Amino acid sequence: MAQGCLYSSDNLEMELKGEEYFKCLEAHSCFQYCTRDGGMLTCKMHSLVHDCVQSLSPYDLMMRFESVKQLTLNLSSWTEEVKVVGTHHLVMMIAQGAGFPMDISGAEKLRTLVAVTQGCLITSQALSNLFKQSKHLRLLDLSLTSGWHNCFGPSGQGNILDEIPVEICRLINLRYLSLAGSKVLKILPETLCDLHNLQSLDLTGCSSLRKLPDGMGKLMNLRYFYTWCCSSITSYPKGISCLTSLRELTNVIARADHNDARNSLLEILKS
Repeated sequence: MAQGCLYSSDNLEMELKGEEYFKCLEAHSCFQYCTRDGGMLTCKMHSLVHDCVQSLSPYDLMMRFESVKQLTLNLSSWTEEVKVVGTHHLVMMIAQGAGFPMDISGAEKLRTLVAVTQGCLITSQALSNLFKQSKHLRLLDLSLTSGWHNCFGPSGQGNILDEIPVEICRLINLRYLSLAGSKVLKILPETLCDLHNLQSLDLTGCSSLRKLPDGMGKLMNLRYFYTWCCSSITSYPKGISCLTSLRELTNVIARADHNDARNSLLEILKS
């Protein structure tokens, strides 16, 4: 959905169209296995299907790096071992204690960036550089992707991310943003609300986050908003009632004396 691949000629909602596509792939045995555990679906692509797709588009697939210890990462390089020229989708496997790259050369073409890590230092300057370079990003996942669900308790270790730079507004094509597991993040910039194409925002486990941007109502295309374990948030901004595209809103918190917040949430339910 974030990559804009769910085209519907019969006015079906994107979620229903995506489910239709998935069932079609499953029916044609494109997956080695599929398991369902409650609301969680896990599947694995057949290696034959993977090889076929890779042969059609060898440089447009996810690249994996087992660790990122250097301060820069060059996606413009071309070697026999690693061919990353023109990479659109990147998964970085960052070792615990290592830092997020200060500069990703060649990131201009990136559509997807996922950082798989635990206890990674992500500086504001590193993100600022990324946002300035990667204006075509559609999916950005800076969450504790590896085992995130085990790291929201008092002893859990989240990513060390304490600030989101204002330059995030440059990601005008962004559809999916996950900051889950950022336990020391206290505030989000108002410029986040300039991401008018954003469809999914995941703040799960941001336990120190005190408030949401006042301009949340400008995120008119937001469909999924997750705030599980955001214990420091006591109310939502008034403009949240403008999010009429919402399909899922989790862990709603509003103090009894915050009439504006409570009324705003009632307006969402009515819409």
